[in-house]
Amino acid sequence: MIIIPPDTNCVKTYYLYVKIHNKTGLKYLGYTSNKNPHKYKGSGVRWRFHLAKHGNDYNTEILFRTESFEEIIYWGQYYSALWRIVSSDDWANLKEEAGDGGRQSPESIIKRFKSLS
Repeated sequence: MIIIPPDTNCVKTYYLYVKIHNKTGLKYLGYTSNKNPHKYKGSGVRWRFHLAKHGNDYNTEILFRTESFEEIIYWGQYYSALWRIVSSDDWANLKEEAGDGGRQSPESIIKRFKSLS
C-alpha cells in the first residue's frame, strides 16, 4: 500500500472568479483549476473576443476556492443568478456558470450576440 501525504498537491483545487476589464469595465464570471487563476484568461467566447479587441488588461477577483467541484457548480449558479450575468450587458457571459465549460450551440451564441448589438 502506498500512502500519499496530504501536502503532495494530488488534490485538484478549483477557483471561482470574476475577471474585470480595466478599460471597459466588462466582467466575466468563470472557474478554473489552473494553478494560477490570475494568469488564466478565461474561456468565454464573448470575453475572449473582448480581450482580442480591447487588450488583456484585466484584474481577477477570486470569489471562492475549493477542492469540491460540486461547490463550484453551486456557487457558480448562485452568482450567475444573483448578478444576472446572462441578461446583463455588464457581463460577457453567454450562459450561467455551471461548471460545464460553457459549451453551447452556435445558435444560442448568435442569438446572444444579436441581443447585444
